[in-house]
Formats: sequence, C-alpha cells, structure tokens
Amino acid sequence: MRLLTTLLLLFNISLAFSNDKLLIDESSIHLENVSEHVEIFLDSSNAIPFEKILTMDAFTPNSQEIINVGFNEASLWLKLRLVNISLEENKDFILEIGNSNLDVIEVYEIKDGQLLNFQLMGDQIPFFERAIQFRNNLYPFEIEANTEKELYLKIQTNGALQVPLTIATPTQFFINHLKTETAYGIYIGIMLVMVLYNILIFLSLRDLNYLYYAFPILANTTFFLSLSGHHFQYLFPNSPNVANNVTVISIAAWILTSSFYAKSSLQSKQYSKFADIALIVTMILGAVGILLPFISSYAFAVRVNSKLTLVNSLVMFVAGLMIWYKGNKSARFFILAWTAYLAGTFIFALMKYNFIEQNEFTKNVLAYGGIIEVLFLSLALSDKYKLYKREKENAQKELLEQQLQTNATLEVKVNERTAELQEKQIELENNAQSLKEAFEEINAKNVELEQQNEEIATQRDMVEKQKVHLIESKDKIQASINYAKRIQATMLPSQSHLKSLFPDSFLIFQPRDIVSGDFYWCAKVGDKRILATVDCTGHGVPGAFMSLVGYHLLQDIVVKTKITSPEIILQALHLQILKSLHQENYQLKDGMDMSLIVFDETTKELEYSGARNPLVYSQNGKFEMIKGDRNSIGSTNPKVSFTKHRLKIDSSTTLFMYSDGFQDQFGGPNDRKFGSKRFRKILEENCDFELTLQKEILDKYLNDWVSIDEENHHRQTDDILVIGVKLEHE
Repeated sequence: MRLLTTLLLLFNISLAFSNDKLLIDESSIHLENVSEHVEIFLDSSNAIPFEKILTMDAFTPNSQEIINVGFNEASLWLKLRLVNISLEENKDFILEIGNSNLDVIEVYEIKDGQLLNFQLMGDQIPFFERAIQFRNNLYPFEIEANTEKELYLKIQTNGALQVPLTIATPTQFFINHLKTETAYGIYIGIMLVMVLYNILIFLSLRDLNYLYYAFPILANTTFFLSLSGHHFQYLFPNSPNVANNVTVISIAAWILTSSFYAKSSLQSKQYSKFADIALIVTMILGAVGILLPFISSYAFAVRVNSKLTLVNSLVMFVAGLMIWYKGNKSARFFILAWTAYLAGTFIFALMKYNFIEQNEFTKNVLAYGGIIEVLFLSLALSDKYKLYKREKENAQKELLEQQLQTNATLEVKVNERTAELQEKQIELENNAQSLKEAFEEINAKNVELEQQNEEIATQRDMVEKQKVHLIESKDKIQASINYAKRIQATMLPSQSHLKSLFPDSFLIFQPRDIVSGDFYWCAKVGDKRILATVDCTGHGVPGAFMSLVGYHLLQDIVVKTKITSPEIILQALHLQILKSLHQENYQLKDGMDMSLIVFDETTKELEYSGARNPLVYSQNGKFEMIKGDRNSIGSTNPKVSFTKHRLKIDSSTTLFMYSDGFQDQFGGPNDRKFGSKRFRKILEENCDFELTLQKEILDKYLNDWVSIDEENHHRQTDDILVIGVKLEHE
C-alpha cells in the first residue's frame, strides 16, 4: 500500500512539472516565485466572459519575474495551477497582489472544473468589502491535501499594469509585512519630521523658503502613501474615486510646489532668466495637472502627470546647474538632491512603462530618491544660513571680549577707588579739625564748576548755531549742485537726440558725482552725422564747467561754422580752449581727451580723429582699434596737430567710443583697476550681439566688479561714459 502511494505521488509530481504547476508541500510557507508558474492572456476587447476563458487555449507562459505590461487598457488574464503534494495536511494560504493601485481584480477559484469561489477586489471597490482589510489586495484560499486547484485573475486598470504575486501562509504573511510596515513607518516618520522641522524653523526665522520646502515634502509623502495603498486603507476607505484622484493630484502638487520652492530658494529671477521662465512653466503645468482629474478621465490624468514628473525633474536639474554656473554656490546641494531624485524618477518611469522589470529596488526607488533629496535640500537651506550664523558667532565673541575687558577695567577702577576712599577715610580721621575748611573749599569748587558749566553751555549754544549754519550752507550748496545738474542735462544732447542720429546705439553714462566731467555731443551737418565722447579734466563741478565750455565750443565750431573734418574740429577746439581759459599765460592744465567720428551718409565713409582716446570697431569678423593722438585738447602747447583716419563702411560695422572711467574703476577680488585690456576683451567677445544686450553685459560686469558683497560696493573712481553705435552699409 505504501509503495502504491509513493508511485501515485511521483506520478502527480511529474504531471505537475510537465504542466508548469506550482507545487505545495508541508514546508511551503512563503512562495516568491509565483510569477514563474503563471500563464497570461491579454484581452484587448475587454469583452470575453469567464466561461469562454475556461475553454480557451490562448494562455502563454509568463517569462517575467514580476508581470509587467506597462500602461495598457486591455484586460489581463492570469492562470495559476496549484498542487498540494502533501498527503495528510490541508494548507491555508493568502495570495497577495503587491500593486495596490490596480483598479479592478476579479479572482476565480476553480477545482475539478467547478467554480468554488469568486471575489472582486481593487482600488475601485470600497475598502471594507475586502476579505482581508489590508493595503494590498489579498485573496485567502485553502487547498486540501493531495489536490489541485486553479486560480484565474482578471485585472483592469488605468495605470501601469504591474502584478507582483506572492503566496504565503497567514502567519508568514503577517511576519513578512511586520518588517515592511515598519520600514514604511520609518520613511513616513522621516518625511513628517522634516515637514514639522521646516515649519518650526520658518516660525523661528521667518524665512519663507523653509515653509515653501515643507509643501513638496508633504506632496511627495502623500504620493508615496498612495502608491503603497496606505491612503486608501486609512484615509479614504469608502471613497475609491477620491483615493485615486489623490494619487494624481499629489503628483501634480509635487510638481507645482517643488518648482515654486526652487524658484524662491535658488533666486532664479536674479541669476538666470531662462531658468526662471522654465520653473514658471513647470509651475503652470503642475497647476494644470491638479485640475486634470476634474476635467478629464483618471487614465488620461495619470499618464500625463507621470510624464510631467520626468519633465519637472529634468527642469529642476538643469535649472540648478545654470544657477550654480551663474554664481549661486548654494545650488550645489540642490543639484545633488535633484540628481538623486531624477535618477529615481527615471528608473521608476522606466519600470512603469515596462522598460525594466519591477523588483524591490525599482518599486521603492522613489522613496530612496526622496529621502536623499530631502537630506540634500535640507543641507542647501542650512548652508544658506551658515554665513549668517558665523557672523553672529563672531559678533557675540567680540561682544563677550568687550564685556570681559570692560569688567576688568571696571574692577581696576573699583579697586583704585576703594583705595582712594580708604586713604580719604584715614585722612578724615587724622584731620577732623580741617573738615570745615574742606567743606569751604568744596563750596568754592562748586561755584567754579557752575561758572564752567555756564561757559560750556554758552560754547555749546555757539556750536549748535554753527552746526545749523553749516547744515544750511550744505543744503544751499547741494541745491546749487542739483540745479547745475539740471542745467547741464538741459544743455547737453539728450539720449533721444543721440537715437535720432544713430538709431542702433547704446549709451552708458554714469557721473561719479551729481554733475559730470564726461559728456557726449552729436550733431548733423548736411549728409554728415557727427558724434564725440569727451573726458574733461576732473569730475564733479570743475569737470561740469569744462563740459559746458566744450559743448558750446563744439556747437560754434561744427554747427555754426560748418566744419566737418574731425582733425580740424579737434585743432579748432584746442585753440579755443587755450583762448577761453587763458592757458597760454597761466599754465593751467585744464583740458579734454576725446574721440570724434564723422559719418558721411552719401559716401558711406567714416572719418575719425582722437585726442588720447581710441576708436574700437568690429567689421567683417575682425576687431580693431585705432589709437588717438597723444596730445590732449587744451594742453599748454598751442602747436599740436591731430591725425584723420578713414574707414569705409562697406558692411555692418559696430563702433565703440569711451572715456577712461570704466577702465580705471577699482574693484574685483584684489581691489585693482578693471583695465583697458579686460575692457576691450569684453567688447570683442560680445560685439556680435544686439547692442541692447551688449549694454546689459557691460552693466553687469561693472556691477559685479564694484560689488564687495550684497550691501557694500567700491566707490566710483571716475565719470563713466561708453557709447556703442552700429552702422549699416545700406
């Protein structure tokens, strides 16, 4: 009899292996390789009834470790054959479908061709209808000793169609998930602690970046809870549609809040206009994603928001790189954070779209990436206040040292005073008879002190009157200088007049003081357009007087007498300066350095003469400089001459004329002059750009050069004047 039983058992085992059945014996408590024994069939029509499925021979063996067909609207049928080869023991098991986001799951239990049980599960079914109320879908079943059963599963979902399967005894199932739920609790606890931590720091420091940072952490945690099924189990057990929409909304909310946080924390508007626009676009996409579940189907919303997650992660990563490159050093932690999260998002998306298989790592990769992201972003926020903390500690240390020094000084004085009092006490005891004289002497001193106080009060009143007088004088002088500025601005050419003669041009004009010794002058005589940049001796009020003299002399020489040859204009201006300021006799050194161009609209020819100041131009891809003569206008030598240079404008040509103010500006890390070579190099590197952009680049270089930190700047050395003009052949 025992031999016959053994032969029957061996026959059943061989039959089971030939049909790819899952064998169960007394030692079977946890089966992870269930998918290897599953046969699958995709019903693209979604209309084949179960009765027909039983008779069909369309199932094919599964070759994946975890069944994954990506985003697929077809119904997925699974067929699993189970054989209990135990001769004496019935076995109770739980079939776990490890994806909590599957919409509808139909389970059919078959024995000997007869339907034993049917159960409807999924996140579209109210949670309390589950046989075992757990976040994942569970199907309990019993298989008798030495018998065979078949399980058919029909699965439909609007999300990724991934079906991890495990079978375990009830005891082993709860042992396994005790560890899993503990890990989930640790992860959720970390995230919630980080939310609370950032809110508390916000309440303490009143820095909105900490509050903004709490929202993406909360959205990310909500999304992870929806992936694991905890939100359906604990928050929305009776509202399947709400639970599904929370999944989609949390994705979009994470895109919106993380973009908003990045825009604020990285100061994108200040460092990179392109990055700022990109972050605004992702914020808009996140807001649209939040509305999608309410205006479209869940299937469409979850697919769109899944793709937007990849887009958002890439934008965050690239924006961080750009802003770090532009000079925001705290962005380095931001880049590391989004590198980790981008990698996690990319792997998760590949898994969802069935490009890679699902396993424990790919299933939880968003949690790993999220924890790394939270840590690095927290470091980014703490790094921002490192300098503030260091400065505060230094100030406290200095204050403590001052307090200690004050205490020591006070102690010395107290000791000295105590000694003096003791001496006085001894003196009073030994000289009691002279007390009356001492009182009289004190009274006399009091009278003297009162007289001195009266004298001090009189002197104080006198000082106050002088102070008021000085303030009034200063105000009058300041008002006069301001009025002089308005006079100078009225007499010198306006920027609109410059634009009327040279439409494609830019002007950088920054006086060191209220009024300027640098000025520009332009006019049109016949078909010739004339432009000059002039640097007068000195700056402030003296320079402004010289600029007015130069302006009127240029008007007389060019506009009234119609002289248009640049070297003759400079020669005539030189003689008139000598004559006007009587410098022939007094040996004054007031003069001007200047560049002057004359453009003939008919011949398309440019003439240039310069007194110490050059003309820099870009033409046909070449960047050239014509130096001015070494003589200044108004030098004590009356017999000076100037050279005329000609330039044919046969193609688009960009001209640059400037004073020495930009080049002589002190700044940079070593507090040195900007330098003429550095200045011309910047002009050469950017000469092909639009003139408006060139002006912005020069302004930024100048601002960065003089900036010591956010609050302190180097004092402007001299008046700054730079003009750029583009001339076209046509």
